[in-house]
Amino acid sequence: MNGWRRWVLLCCCVSLVGCTTLTAIPTAAARADGGPIGHAVVVRTSDGEEIKGKWLRSTADAVEIETTAGQARSVGRDQIVSVEREEFSTGRTLLLVAGVAGLIWLYTQVKLASILNSTP
Repeated sequence: MNGWRRWVLLCCCVSLVGCTTLTAIPTAAARADGGPIGHAVVVRTSDGEEIKGKWLRSTADAVEIETTAGQARSVGRDQIVSVEREEFSTGRTLLLVAGVAGLIWLYTQVKLASILNSTP
């Protein structure tokens, strides 16, 4: 794989991680209004289990979450300790883009300096 393709792949992977953040949803609100239906969530239960997936449905006594493995899990509302929703983070994304742009600028300056210094 070419050197520039590796950099592009690395930047894409880092941006997927760096551009999202977890936002806590008050447990009472998640229980009362049906929760963040359709959103990617991380649910922690009273027995210490952490369930990552998409919030599908909400009933009076349970919520249904599609796990990252594609299976639907039903969790009782009384077992939910905390709910966090994944969101796009503008600030983190801007910092990431600025950092990548700075690295590219620094790389080009070093390359340019080495070219200029190597000519007789």
